[in-house]
Amino acid sequence: MGTRSLGEGAFVARKPFGIIFLAIPVVLIFIMPVWQLMDWKEAKQDKAQTLVLLYEVASFQTELLGSTVSEGQSVASAGALNEWKRAAYSAIFAHERLARAAGNGLPEKLDSLDAMLQWILRIQIAGERPLRKEETELLKDIAGEFPPLVEAYSMLIDSQGDVNRSGNDKMKKIDARLAEMIRKHLK
Repeated sequence: MGTRSLGEGAFVARKPFGIIFLAIPVVLIFIMPVWQLMDWKEAKQDKAQTLVLLYEVASFQTELLGSTVSEGQSVASAGALNEWKRAAYSAIFAHERLARAAGNGLPEKLDSLDAMLQWILRIQIAGERPLRKEETELLKDIAGEFPPLVEAYSMLIDSQGDVNRSGNDKMKKIDARLAEMIRKHLK
């Protein structure tokens, strides 16, 4: 009988350890999915915040280009277009990174900025020279058409990091119109 009670007491002493040992994996099985969902939600919020910050940079670069365009209407020589060129490169670079980060919602590039850059490079290839009358007129036309593009770009992404469809559609239309106007002078 003494042996039996020792056996029962030893078994009873091990039973709580066994229950805890079995309970830990069961609890982990239920807690891990909840933990992963919380982590996934946080990662999604971080991506949205990152996208918003990148959008702010791209929007700022586009505004800088718009400012350069509006202030540079009286450019008289090919060399004076260097500021336009730098601002266009910066805006193109920032927008392309934003488009990659946003996914399918945004156009990969802004055709009007690419066309403007091509036009400037074509003029500057000939070296330092005064701009012709039709070139200065195009600069004035660009300066007149560019503010609506900057305004549409400012409505492109909301504070949650989602693409604003109406702002995106408006920007695409203005971009296409401006690109076509510049491309007429590239031919």
